[in-house]
Amino acid sequence: MGETDRTVPAILRARAAQDPDGTAIWCEDRRTSFRELDVRSDRIATALLADGLRAGDRVAYIGKNSERFLEMLHGCAKAGTVLISVNYRLTAPEIHFILADSRSRLLAVDADLLPVGTEAIADTGVDHVRVMDGGDDPRDFDTWRDAQPAGPVDVTPCLEDPVLQIYTSGTTGFPKGAVIPHRSFAGMLDLAHNVPQQPLRWYEGESILCPMPNFHVGGSLFPFWVTMQGATIVLMPNFTPDAVLDAVETHSAAAFVAVPEMLQMILANPRTETLDYSRLRYIYYGAAPMSPELLKRCMDTFGCRFTQTYGMTEHSVIGLLGPDDHGPDLAERMLSVGQRTPGMETEILDPAGDVVPPGVVGEICVKSPAMMLGYWRSDGTVDPSVDANGWFHTGDAGCYDESGYLFLKDRIKDMLISGGENVYPAEVERVLGEHPAVLEAAVVGLTDPQWGEVPKAYVVRRSDVDAADLQAFARERLARYKVPKEIEFIDALPRTASGKVRRRDLRERARQEQGVTA
Repeated sequence: MGETDRTVPAILRARAAQDPDGTAIWCEDRRTSFRELDVRSDRIATALLADGLRAGDRVAYIGKNSERFLEMLHGCAKAGTVLISVNYRLTAPEIHFILADSRSRLLAVDADLLPVGTEAIADTGVDHVRVMDGGDDPRDFDTWRDAQPAGPVDVTPCLEDPVLQIYTSGTTGFPKGAVIPHRSFAGMLDLAHNVPQQPLRWYEGESILCPMPNFHVGGSLFPFWVTMQGATIVLMPNFTPDAVLDAVETHSAAAFVAVPEMLQMILANPRTETLDYSRLRYIYYGAAPMSPELLKRCMDTFGCRFTQTYGMTEHSVIGLLGPDDHGPDLAERMLSVGQRTPGMETEILDPAGDVVPPGVVGEICVKSPAMMLGYWRSDGTVDPSVDANGWFHTGDAGCYDESGYLFLKDRIKDMLISGGENVYPAEVERVLGEHPAVLEAAVVGLTDPQWGEVPKAYVVRRSDVDAADLQAFARERLARYKVPKEIEFIDALPRTASGKVRRRDLRERARQEQGVTA
């Protein structure tokens, strides 16, 4: 197979030729076949070029999950343009930054999000607006698309050309656009066949649920991964526990992907205990730590196999904890994020750039063909963001054990130093989460005149417990310097749209409570 046969357009055309009438996408009551996805994305590619866009131009999308997102993804890839899926929960100034930074030329926006989109495009250079479900609006997306002839355009991308630009969540500073090329998409398909036990392999006729939003890597690359293996992706415009349960029931789902917070909400729904999960083969989880107690409850309730993926927007799947690594006698192993993903080089490096031995904590660094091209710069260039030896530094602290399982400790920047000792919030959070009265916890650092920093925990309770009891519980399991000096109970942890805890918000709250202004 040649290089051009592994680009996104070539992969779709091959799938459409193999199974033209097969169902690629279900969204609500709408079905899209592989042939329809191919033809509609051809029309979009022609429409983009007719609007004056050229290879390398950016196209922004602000909308909830629907078949139109995948049509746009494939249409942009065919035209050589780059799709930017913007978080629709952002404010107009936040969206304005992304549109201006990316130099987007065209904006496709849901009709109900048009007011914020209109406000955001001012002085950004956006030339064209297309409104999804626009009705009589002359900018209606479907009218714009369907006015063009079917058939491929005269553009031949290569594996190094960009397809997608995903902006990081922006939990610190301004968000950065990770530029993802065709080879990353092709690498996803390779991964499905190369991972032992093939937990990421799906088959024609199977339905896979995706409640993850399209501005998250799990909601953009994951649907491609599913459909281009011939299975059906079931897209959900909005995540609710009932929507997931309805889809499991209606589509006899073989798998779905979720973050731990979603699984927590699904388990709390009374219907969860009443459904038939006999067709459910896998649940995939990731993006945030899963407490052992929550994982056990999920395994007991759904009775299927579980796979954890550890990855990031910039670098696809770095580690994978497969189904054979989940079980009642594998409690310690289930605290890891799995082993190295086939085809990727992953090492733990110290600050000098040297590989550390098993059991020693350092920074997780990776090399692989699936890596992004780099971070977009506002001047239109791309920063490759690797060191002199080709390593991408994830910013995550971790260590391998002797068996090659990777254990995350925390984000390097989230680590506390208390009296000269490293304190990893994730470790403290895991221990607090083992208490039956704790639903979840997040730990940040407090300024301390004696120790420099001390840990403080924000805890969401499942049932009544006081701070002293939790500190006593932690002291039995952690070194004294790791035990939270303060515990504050709150109703819910602040989170990003992708489900990650917004530690910046908690740090700011802690500083205000301490009276620290800088």
